[in-house]
Amino acid sequence: MGLETYLLKIEFDEPVITDRIIGLLNSVGLQKLDDHGMNIKEENSLFFELRTENGLTEAHCMTNQNKPTISHFYVRFSVLSLKSVICQTFKVLSDFNDVIKIRVFDTEIFNHQHQKSKRRKNGNDDCYIPIVAEQFIQNKHGLKKREIICGNEEGLIIESGFSTLDFIYKNNLYEKYIGWFKNEIR
Repeated sequence: MGLETYLLKIEFDEPVITDRIIGLLNSVGLQKLDDHGMNIKEENSLFFELRTENGLTEAHCMTNQNKPTISHFYVRFSVLSLKSVICQTFKVLSDFNDVIKIRVFDTEIFNHQHQKSKRRKNGNDDCYIPIVAEQFIQNKHGLKKREIICGNEEGLIIESGFSTLDFIYKNNLYEKYIGWFKNEIR
């Protein structure tokens, strides 16, 4: 999970049994993958995806053989995605929340605030976002990464990771899709 993705951390109030999470992810449309899509098997990791004409939404759970529960998992989509991937992702999160209550931690808000102020004064409460696609799209924090995705009327359905980075590099799109990072750290 790198610079080429928009990453959300999905948290539970109480740890949930891993098998239940797998079932719930499947019930909201995310299908479990046998590998990470890069032919890399990661021990203690479960990968899921929902691939439609609206985009590709991915989920990643980290498990522990000694602990049969999960306290959080991650959801992400590529910065090259169509804007419609946002609505798809938030629909998945909303459906999931209807069954088991979750909190959505926006890692990009955290990264943005951390870069702007090396010392956090107010904790991380302002990094939690409502499960409402329209509010996400409004981008009240002015996040460059959100701005990129929200502007993608003709995006691509592409895996994150090496597939996205390779596409960005081969098509000379580095400045457009990864260059936002330079602006964030100024």
